[in-house]
Amino acid sequence: MKYIKLLDGGLVDNFGLSGFTIGRESSEVPYGPLTQVQAARLRRVMFLIADAGQPPQGDWARQLEGPSGADLFNAVTGAALYANVRSSYTAFEGTMESWRSALIRWRCGLAPAHLQRLRRGGSADCRDLKIYVGRISFDQLGPERAAQLGAVETRFKLPVETVDALIAAGGEALASHPTYRAFLKGM
Repeated sequence: MKYIKLLDGGLVDNFGLSGFTIGRESSEVPYGPLTQVQAARLRRVMFLIADAGQPPQGDWARQLEGPSGADLFNAVTGAALYANVRSSYTAFEGTMESWRSALIRWRCGLAPAHLQRLRRGGSADCRDLKIYVGRISFDQLGPERAAQLGAVETRFKLPVETVDALIAAGGEALASHPTYRAFLKGM
């Protein structure tokens, strides 16, 4: 092999959820991939997935002419990537719901004294477990602002004011996100 070509891992697992989903689904114990102590002590966990994906491109439905070959290729690969991203997220949500149920069954099946030892004190409520899963993106900030922020090119170097605008927008999206707000309220 003379040359090696590398591609962005986002083509396979854009949200980075597959590893955790596979780890959980392949675990042979209800608390996996955690240890018993970690699973007994866990009360709140939040997975807030940052989605910087682009919406479908092109306005072919408004024109008589069809797309060019390059536009068609980009549309097909974009649609395939988007479908993979959505199914990965949906699978992750289901895995987290199932994991929460398995953890509660496992914790409530332990002798109360054993659960207390694993927890090293603390609450004796075996059902005290909430798992929050959400997706955060600039589309929460309205279509015009989302389009403006989404138009920022992926580069190693950006103007300082662009970076500041992206950071501020991310902070606003986080502060108003219902999953994040529910997580804070549940603390």
